[in-house]
Amino acid sequence: MGETTQFGLALDGFVVAPDRPTLAEVLGGADAYRARFTYHRDCFDWADSLISEREADDARDVVLVVEAGRPVGMMELVLDGSVLTIALLVVVESARLRGVGMRAVDRIAAAALAARSITAAPFIDALAIGVEMQNRSARAFWERIGFVEVSAVGSGVARIANLERWLAANPDEQQAGL
Repeated sequence: MGETTQFGLALDGFVVAPDRPTLAEVLGGADAYRARFTYHRDCFDWADSLISEREADDARDVVLVVEAGRPVGMMELVLDGSVLTIALLVVVESARLRGVGMRAVDRIAAAALAARSITAAPFIDALAIGVEMQNRSARAFWERIGFVEVSAVGSGVARIANLERWLAANPDEQQAGL
């Protein structure tokens, strides 16, 4: 049995609420992501911000993705009703392009499906993510692992595609959109 998020989702292969130095180390190891979005930010300041947001919001959590006993990425998760949004997925450079992100998302989806049989756990219908329309490689990644566009917001460079992956316990549910 793994650790449990503050909104009640049990996760295997993740460290829930990581400490500041470890989180900063993972963020610092994600040079490609930081170069595109946050290179101006100090990793410890970024870690502090994520931890503060988590502490202020019971529906938000920060988890480390762990493989072979070491942290290789992190995710920020936000539960809104029956939709679990992956607000942030960062993978360290040494683990990129090796399926870490895909496996992490699949483990989150599996945990959400497993939680359906536990009364105290949240009932999650879908995973969601927002992707910049111009970030074609990120969008291709999310679509490759089962996410589809449900809406778009913004305009120009700031246009965001909202993608979702419906969770179904069996193929009949998936076809029915349940």
